[in-house]
Amino acid sequence: MAVWNVDSVGFLVVVVILGFVSIIGVMGNGLVLAIIAIVRRSGFKSTVQLFIVHLAISDLFVCILCIPMTIFSNFHYPINDGIGGIVLCKIVRFVQFVAPTISISILTVISIDRWLSIARPILSKAPRMCMFRPFWLITFAWLFSTLQFLPTFYFSTLVPINISNTTVFYCTPIPNKSLPGKLFLMIIFLASFVFPVSAMGVLYTCVARAVWNRGDDLSMKTQHDNTSKYMQDSKKKVTRTLLIVVAVFLICWTPFVVYTGFLEDRLKGFPNPMDAVRLGLYGLGLFNSVCNPFIYYFNGVNLNPRVLIENERKRRSSSVSPTLYISRMNSIKSARRSTSYSSAKDEPLGSKRNAFNSTCPSMSPDDDVVFIFTPDDERTTYKVTHV
Repeated sequence: MAVWNVDSVGFLVVVVILGFVSIIGVMGNGLVLAIIAIVRRSGFKSTVQLFIVHLAISDLFVCILCIPMTIFSNFHYPINDGIGGIVLCKIVRFVQFVAPTISISILTVISIDRWLSIARPILSKAPRMCMFRPFWLITFAWLFSTLQFLPTFYFSTLVPINISNTTVFYCTPIPNKSLPGKLFLMIIFLASFVFPVSAMGVLYTCVARAVWNRGDDLSMKTQHDNTSKYMQDSKKKVTRTLLIVVAVFLICWTPFVVYTGFLEDRLKGFPNPMDAVRLGLYGLGLFNSVCNPFIYYFNGVNLNPRVLIENERKRRSSSVSPTLYISRMNSIKSARRSTSYSSAKDEPLGSKRNAFNSTCPSMSPDDDVVFIFTPDDERTTYKVTHV
């Protein structure tokens, strides 16, 4: 059975490519954490930042732990199968599966939070929705990703391989020949790929529709033409960002999932240490952790540090916050039936809209913010805060 040779050109190519991905990923995710720390230190805090922080941390795990372990497990062949080697093998394979899955799970719970915040802002405030608070969503993402791969400690082990009359040992991944291995791979396929992709697709479609409909509701005449133009630009930017997120996820992970789940057992034997296709496709999947910071931060809706800090300065120098929650007209109508407003109770909607135009003159299409309007139960004016 063939194995990788550490003196070969293939080994050098793999190390250079994965090393480059690891370095870029560490720099990108480290920069995300640093900028968020600066923004929060300036006084601006939001729940979105919590998701981005945990996403960056999970991606750092991929770049710092998963990539080096991938090189180690594919190019290191111990000469004995002692207990230390077996334990190390199981840990390496466990981390290789868990680290990328944590990132995928956090992407999924971000889509849940964005759907609640943008498409269902009133529902998100209901007491029964406490399980969908950011803390519990993040906790679920970490626990779900970790627990589902505990069987890896059972499947992964060292198997003997004869090379030039010498016996070495290879750390096997999940076997795709045995029935238990196939069942476990199918469960992973559903839980780590089909469900996240389906959830993100449905939820982001709802978000895009909500932003689009909201732009139509606000296309009426206002005192400031910049408001309508801003909403049009905002909805396009949000839609584009969400499409990029889903597209990059699919591009990075679909080839590896399809190959390992449906093609590998037909094309390759098991175990197969020198499976260049599997290694290359897994490396492509790991590249998703490099893309995430750039998609969610630099191409995000309200994650530009310059804009965040500038909006915080505006908030401190003004009696109102920097952004206004503006919901679709049907959300306002339904809320008016169940929510009481002290002095603003009988105020016509037109005067409230005019109040928005007069109190937010500094808004422009260049402000990197998404507007979602919902009544504030504790004030006579409308709550103005970041999504």
